[in-house]
Amino acid sequence: MPSYWNPWHGCIKHSDGCKLIGCTVENQALADYRLPIFNELPIKHKVIIIAPMLEKMDISAYLNEEILEVATSGESGIEARILDYNWILDIRRQCVEKDIPFCFHQTGAKLVKDDKLYRIHRYHQISQANKANINYKLRRDFERDLKTEKICSQLKFF
Repeated sequence: MPSYWNPWHGCIKHSDGCKLIGCTVENQALADYRLPIFNELPIKHKVIIIAPMLEKMDISAYLNEEILEVATSGESGIEARILDYNWILDIRRQCVEKDIPFCFHQTGAKLVKDDKLYRIHRYHQISQANKANINYKLRRDFERDLKTEKICSQLKFF
């Protein structure tokens, strides 16, 4: 790691006092480049963040006991690229098979589901992802904290 890298800057505190550090990937090429490096780093609590998800991906080879969660979301904005809901379901399946918690954070502005393109306003992207009800075995209290909006100031995923 570079000497100037501060591993605790901008991270989320985990319940046992350690920090969570996430690695973002947007497509298979970046997953295959970044995740092997990420898995080699001496970090106790790791999160994989697939955002914005730009294509179908296979990350199963990178899911291990150090991964606390895989978080997925689409892209927001006028020029947002399409997110296929089947890609999200496939990542969820990979997580379930390895018993890794999974969270679908937001739909993005353009979501394809059942061969239909939905254009989703930014305001509704998180709530629509929550309505999908596909999160799996989250180890954090995000469900409770989201209701009280405590976690919103801590998260930097979006």
